[in-house]
Amino acid sequence: MVGAGTFRAAPAGEWDPGSPAAPGFADLPCVAPAVAELARALTRLPGVSLHGTGPLLDRSLEEIGDAWRLALANTAGRSLVVHITGHGVTATSRTTLYVPVPDTDPRRLPDTALGVHRWLDALEDNSDTAPTLVLLDVCGAGRAVVHQLAQQVRARQRKAWVIAAATEDERAYGARFTLATAAVLDRLREGWLDVSPLLSHVPVETLAEEIDRELARRDPPGRDGSLPQTVVRTSRTEATAEPPPFFPNPAHSDDPVARLHGRVERALWQFATEADPGLDPMHFLSRASGRPIGGQSLTGCLFTGRGPERARFTRWLDDPAGTEPPLLLVTGGPGTGKSALLGVTVCLTHPQLREVTGTVRSRIPLRERPREHRRLAAVHARRRTPAQVMASVAGQLGLGAAPGGGWTAAALLDRLRSAPSAAPAVVVVDALDEAERPEELVDGVLLPLAAAGQLCRVAVATRPWRSRFPTLFAAAGDGEGPLDLDAVQRDRLEQELAGYLEELLWTAPGYAAGDAGREVSAALAAQLAGSADSGGFLMAGLFADHLAGLGHPLTPDEAAALLPEDLPGMLELHLDSLEQQNGWLRPVLAAVAHGHGQGMPFDVVQAVAPAFRTARPGAAPEPPSRRDIRRALDTAAFYLRTSTDTDGRQLYRFFHQRLTDHLRACSPGAAPAVLERLLGPPGSAAAWQLAPPYLLRHALDHAAEAGPAAVDALLLDPGFLVHSSPEALAPHLHRATSPAAVVNAAVLRTSTTGHRGPEARRALLAVDAARWGRPALAEALSTTPVAGPGMAAVPRWATDGLTHPALRHTLGGLGGGAAAVAAADIAGRPHAVTAGHDGTVRVWDLADGTLRYALMGHHGPVTSVGAPPGLPLAVTAGYDGTVRVWDLADGTPRRTLDGGAWPTAVATAAVGGRPHAVTAGHDGTVRVWDLAEGALLHTLEGHHGPVGEVSIADLRGRPHALTGGEDGTVRVWDLAEGSLLHTLDGRQGPVTALAAAPAPLPGGLRVAVAGEDRTVRLWDLTPDSAAGTLLAFPLPVGALALCETGLLAGFGTETAFLSWTDTTAPAPAPAPAPAPAPAPEETP
Repeated sequence: MVGAGTFRAAPAGEWDPGSPAAPGFADLPCVAPAVAELARALTRLPGVSLHGTGPLLDRSLEEIGDAWRLALANTAGRSLVVHITGHGVTATSRTTLYVPVPDTDPRRLPDTALGVHRWLDALEDNSDTAPTLVLLDVCGAGRAVVHQLAQQVRARQRKAWVIAAATEDERAYGARFTLATAAVLDRLREGWLDVSPLLSHVPVETLAEEIDRELARRDPPGRDGSLPQTVVRTSRTEATAEPPPFFPNPAHSDDPVARLHGRVERALWQFATEADPGLDPMHFLSRASGRPIGGQSLTGCLFTGRGPERARFTRWLDDPAGTEPPLLLVTGGPGTGKSALLGVTVCLTHPQLREVTGTVRSRIPLRERPREHRRLAAVHARRRTPAQVMASVAGQLGLGAAPGGGWTAAALLDRLRSAPSAAPAVVVVDALDEAERPEELVDGVLLPLAAAGQLCRVAVATRPWRSRFPTLFAAAGDGEGPLDLDAVQRDRLEQELAGYLEELLWTAPGYAAGDAGREVSAALAAQLAGSADSGGFLMAGLFADHLAGLGHPLTPDEAAALLPEDLPGMLELHLDSLEQQNGWLRPVLAAVAHGHGQGMPFDVVQAVAPAFRTARPGAAPEPPSRRDIRRALDTAAFYLRTSTDTDGRQLYRFFHQRLTDHLRACSPGAAPAVLERLLGPPGSAAAWQLAPPYLLRHALDHAAEAGPAAVDALLLDPGFLVHSSPEALAPHLHRATSPAAVVNAAVLRTSTTGHRGPEARRALLAVDAARWGRPALAEALSTTPVAGPGMAAVPRWATDGLTHPALRHTLGGLGGGAAAVAAADIAGRPHAVTAGHDGTVRVWDLADGTLRYALMGHHGPVTSVGAPPGLPLAVTAGYDGTVRVWDLADGTPRRTLDGGAWPTAVATAAVGGRPHAVTAGHDGTVRVWDLAEGALLHTLEGHHGPVGEVSIADLRGRPHALTGGEDGTVRVWDLAEGSLLHTLDGRQGPVTALAAAPAPLPGGLRVAVAGEDRTVRLWDLTPDSAAGTLLAFPLPVGALALCETGLLAGFGTETAFLSWTDTTAPAPAPAPAPAPAPAPEETP
């Protein structure tokens, strides 16, 4: 520890440490007491001792150098911590930093001051250097971090880490960093940092972030007279599972058995970190072992029964005859053992997991074990998005970096094709029903992967939600159908439950001796097997733990009478007996239930819990102490799962979604209060640079639950935009409602990838704001504080102006492109139905831009799609000669109609209150169908050649169809009678696009017809209708739409909008003479 606070020559007047003209250095009376306070905190930590006789206060450069060299030579395998407090002087080079000592000559800094940069070079260049942490409490301390960047040392080869009190262009004030470090180390010793017990030492980034927050607590940003000071640290560009060994983690156990468990769990966690977090090895291992808690899962495996189901899963995996279908669906209610079955299978077959799951392997007879699958990816899908699931699959299968547009099912299959193998890859997905946007995961990822059976096979587990996943259940109907755990015969289920309960109660007091355990297990198994909603195996595990905790045995009748009916009842049974001892238990668990993603960290739970505590009328609830939260989490540990966040802290969540659903249902309308506990009262400023990673990922998730105004408030906060996770923002941008928030959302959509930290994100967003013509937003973003230097300039204007902020979504993954699109309403939400060249019909939720269904059935490209107004139906036509009717409410096929030779167009209408479809095809005929019965009502003939366009218009209160063909005519048909009403011939050549307005538009316009001659002619549909207004375009028009204010035309890659005020209403006139390029009457 080095402290320099007294100098031989004091400066005259106010001193600027960055000025080489300063005649001396001002004394710093704050240094000595701050160093003493930090020394006290350090020496109280286990395994930490001060070098020599104590801190080096106001020593000469020679004394400090001798102590430094002696410390380096005597580490003996131990790590080293160096702390320096005093002045910091920067030189011309951005990577140079000097710390003056009492005998420093300000005009000869290189020779008379401590050169921090030289110390860092010595640490990295010496081969036998012990890991060293440098704590710098000096002005411009961030220059040491800049120097490390210039060293370009790889993370796994690094020997020195820096935590600096200020950025390179900031001052450090009053030794506040040193005092904050002492306070944080005190909290570390007491266990309040809540670092994951899997880590033997505290990560450097966790320590730095906590020091930064402590500085903010002592001097909140924005307060009058506050002194800006931002803690920065050594950049970590590579993920490493084990942090450097500086400060021991008190949560890491010294017990030999616990250390054994910890090593195995840490090995699993390290594997998950280095391969992909979606694997979640502790989930699969704990489910396979039959124990909810990860540590217990290592002491033995209690998996029981399920022999026929395991045999079928093994047969599907190994597929010795090559006859198994590419998709296996495992289904059953909560607690029926879906995850256990998948867990056992994954632990036995995954190339990495099988090496550390011997307890599971020993439970399954040798001849019943599936073989290892070298190309198997397993994903626990709970609270993971489709993009995260695909990234996990790609990481585990070694498919390389994501393509530019991110992973899609097509991109995964392309990579699998480029790495041919004798056997297809296997993807196992558990907890599909608990994923984020599970319908999109099914239709956009899993089914396309399974459809390429030679490249990939898919096994997926979900609750029996046939109405929610109709396409999945339909696709799984091949072969033996879904593997349904609800269909297990009661006598076998009862026998397996009894065996599982006996294993669980074997060590419980009073149940091991005699027949007590067997009799109680038999009584409970009989009751559980007879309950349709109990979730037998899950309830058995929880209730056995409750019985063991009672301290005395129950009779079979007493145990059966106490057994709850379902999982929420089991939780309430525990809470009723435990919350009398801990009044914060229920509020803490309610807070955990309102978490998102992989769970809430300790500090966030502490902040949110008061929202669920009942206070006296007119009084705010008293905040819980950290001990209150710790006790509650420890008491409920049986129901919780933990994982490790990016900063090394623990995240808490329930181990089963049904518990989360129950506690959320117990507190309806709590979202606004939760958000206020997280962010403070409306209008309060948040220091986002100090926010925990959880909040940066999930603040918008909480805001979306609280309402549109809360979403807008976050989207209007420049600090949040700079520091939040781009991946977390994207799913919520469509929720913006205020004009300013809509513009900010458009700016955010411009570049959602490539942001390497807040500093780079700030610069990119500021430029994007300028591209959108929003200089005020660009300035607000540019001045947002981040851990790094400020922006050198504020962008005011940029080229490449962007599209209109009305753009809400860009829908990708259209299977080689969409040939047609129609709008539909499903349960009051707007949807789009697209017809793909790959033969797939996709249904998109336009409120959030997600894929709802991928409807497969056409054998070849789909050419046209229509949706009757007011009904959740879609009608599609394809090259396979069929017209298919789909129920959009559940994504199932309704009917298949014979569309004739190559149907190319379809439109829908209501005739006499019944849904009808009009189809046209290459054979020149037009067919009218009753969709309710699937009956062909009329076959309309008259076109001379293929008919490629169909539209619907209402004339004199009756629905009519307009059809356009290669013969250059548009024919108007009365759908009720099946008769021809008009023939429109604008002499434009073959019709390339056709649009009809449902009601008369200004000037009586009803129809727009585009021809191969690059013109569009506007018509009314009066009895004496003649060729109307002609509009010329530079390219053939391929798409048209009419609305009350104008006409929209698509030609080439361009779209043009023409207002009716810019066109001439049609008037009867002689048709122009045929010509290769007719002269337009109006030019857009």
